[in-house]
Amino acid sequence: MLNKAKSVTILGGAGCAGAHDELMEVAKTLKSPIVSALRGREHIQYENPYDVGLTGLIGFSSGYHAIKECDTLLMLGTDFPYTQFYSEKSTIVQVDRRGENLGRRTRLDLGLALEKHQTGAKYHAVAEEGVPMRDIAEAIGRDLKIPVVSLSLDEAAAHFGWLTLFAGSDLAASSEKTRKKLGWNPTGPGLISDLDQAKF
Repeated sequence: MLNKAKSVTILGGAGCAGAHDELMEVAKTLKSPIVSALRGREHIQYENPYDVGLTGLIGFSSGYHAIKECDTLLMLGTDFPYTQFYSEKSTIVQVDRRGENLGRRTRLDLGLALEKHQTGAKYHAVAEEGVPMRDIAEAIGRDLKIPVVSLSLDEAAAHFGWLTLFAGSDLAASSEKTRKKLGWNPTGPGLISDLDQAKF
């Protein structure tokens, strides 16, 4: 999502405390200006060649326009409350350690809650491993009240076209390494029970 964006602006808040070096590396990689929310200013603006100032009621036009005109807004550790300063057209990604803040102030295209991390690590946050595609299709079919049928490989290719590769695969994703690194134990409903509760 970020790699495909034409322009990314970072909006950082108090949640960036202690992560200045990492924030500068992200901005350098994405070639992004960094806008500060008021509570993030002290953690973000020093020794920052990507700084374009504050936004909000006491912000600068540079911060305002960096958010309003970006293709993608990456919100890091902020619960910036002033909805009129968000872009209506941008893709919005929010990362916060407090899951309850995700999407609270603006619509999101992607929200990620991360309580702790190791710099440079890659995480896989799947709670279950090896959920068969048939089980997923059956759960969606139940909710939509449509039958789910099994297809041969040739029938699937005729029906799904290039999506056959994905529709016919059981991708056994694993979060074992993430669980070990972070001491994470997923809680909450599994994928199938979550799908059974969804409204399509």
